Amino acid sequence: MRATLSTAARRGTHVGLIGNIEKEATPSIIRELIPLLVPHQLKVSLDEDLRAEARGTACTVGITDDCDVIIAVGGDGTILKVAGVYLDRDIP
Repeated sequence: MRATLSTAARRGTHVGLIGNIEKEATPSIIRELIPLLVPHQLKVSLDEDLRAEARGTACTVGITDDCDVIIAVGGDGTILKVAGVYLDRDIP
């Protein structure tokens, strides 16, 4: 008999959002993502650069090692930068 994890156990509960603030669309994309994540009992943390987007939300500021997943908003360079910074933390 093989054990399987429930959907709740398989998914992460702490999401980190990182974005390239030099991209004009980043703040609005982050503001759209937050209400999609929070209702699902997900803890959402924003990168320091996105501090302004945390105002008035349940989000915390600062990406910590207990994040289960990081979402990068920007372009290829943003994804590569985030991957390089967080690679040793084993966060998808």
